[in-house]
Amino acid sequence: MIFNTTFTSLCALALAALTQAAPTNLTSNFPENISETGHGAVLLERSVDGLMGGISKRNPPGWEAHPTAGDAMLSRYEKRGREWFNPMIYLKITAPGAGGVGGPSNPANMKSFNQHMESELGRDTEIEYWQRGRRTTPPVSQEWTETETSNAHMAEIAPILPILAKLPIGQNPPQTAWDHDRMASDKIFPTGANVCLQVDQNKNFAAEGRGGSRSGPLTVPATGARYRTWMNIIDGVITISEQRSPQDAAGLRPSQNMPKYRTWSDLVWQSWVRLHTIEHSFLPGTPMGMWSKVEKFAKKDNLKQMIPWLNWILVDGINDADTKSIIKRCLRTRTGSTNLPPYDPEQEQETFVIGHWCFNALLATKESSSIAFFLGMHKGPDALGHKILRSVTITRGQPTGGGGSTQAGSSSQAGSSSQAATQAGGSTQAQGPVLAWAVIDYQDGAMAKMTRQQVAYLTDKHPNGSLKWDDVDMST
Repeated sequence: MIFNTTFTSLCALALAALTQAAPTNLTSNFPENISETGHGAVLLERSVDGLMGGISKRNPPGWEAHPTAGDAMLSRYEKRGREWFNPMIYLKITAPGAGGVGGPSNPANMKSFNQHMESELGRDTEIEYWQRGRRTTPPVSQEWTETETSNAHMAEIAPILPILAKLPIGQNPPQTAWDHDRMASDKIFPTGANVCLQVDQNKNFAAEGRGGSRSGPLTVPATGARYRTWMNIIDGVITISEQRSPQDAAGLRPSQNMPKYRTWSDLVWQSWVRLHTIEHSFLPGTPMGMWSKVEKFAKKDNLKQMIPWLNWILVDGINDADTKSIIKRCLRTRTGSTNLPPYDPEQEQETFVIGHWCFNALLATKESSSIAFFLGMHKGPDALGHKILRSVTITRGQPTGGGGSTQAGSSSQAGSSSQAATQAGGSTQAQGPVLAWAVIDYQDGAMAKMTRQQVAYLTDKHPNGSLKWDDVDMST
């Protein structure tokens, strides 16, 4: 397998390259209209629509003034994404083959994945080799409360619905199965498949005792953590709207005074599985009746099969300063401008494939790193299967003001983009950045492309040994 030898050599090459890539006389705080290059030259931003700053009106407030990531920040996040978060996703968990552990028949098996996780997280207290599935789904309701809040957060999702309506889904011919070729739905529950589930850590809980036991009294105050996520199990689309972890909400606490299940990955997995069951507390009547109205192929026998049906994960509500800075650096390197582009698959998109330095850097950011845990810890046959990320596209939400129309593909249908915009009251305010991560099944070919891509930019250096961080595309 090409991945085994090439990946090993790449790791050595990457470490050597980054050791020599220390930035010199560079800062992340430079004027918005100046493009920093390795040779100290400057480049005025070009405008997307031909008028300098013409499209900046569609950027969120403060976007132009926000600093663009310099080489030091970019190098730090890129290395973290390449060496920790992406391997968490692509390392295989199947048992060793005839070649033994790490052998040619399976160069990245369960042992190497488990070793990768243990290198930072230690031994898995669940004794599941850092894998979670339907068999090991824990009762998180003892610590968290789950609520369906689709109607309450209509304004939140409205700017994203035009993106959803243009996401390509499936590969099979139309009208053949639930995985047929189509665009994702932009309709909202209860007339559509986009359901908003919010989980709040609003219950006191027992502190962790010896051996990981939590059998004591419920005396630890709730942290106030919250995760809000839109899920569409019919089209396999997840949109992350809010991530406020227990650490974010409660500050520094000893680990034993944190809830047992505390990550976005843990909580969303519970909701994802329950949405695929026949009974769910918030659905009117039986879930099967509702899902059948949305997609005629979503039959009872298909629900269990559809758990691994995941095609896109969108990250909205980006507030982290470093994430915004890296997004601006990616855009400026690609286009000469930091203006956020609208999502239109019929036009050239600002998409960065697996192995691109921008892909790696963004994967390591606060809002997107949760995706690595979600895919990496649920890759077993009783979970999502082995999924990887094919690419990330930088875009923005669509303002919903001006009569509430967002020009989405199905805006004339009840529960769609226009209805959401109308009910939300509409907004003419420019929307913030959105990251659209494309999810695919594991492919050896994708790993080979990733390797070529990373070798290309890790060996593209200035005479002083620092990386150029050019937009080199070797993925084809």
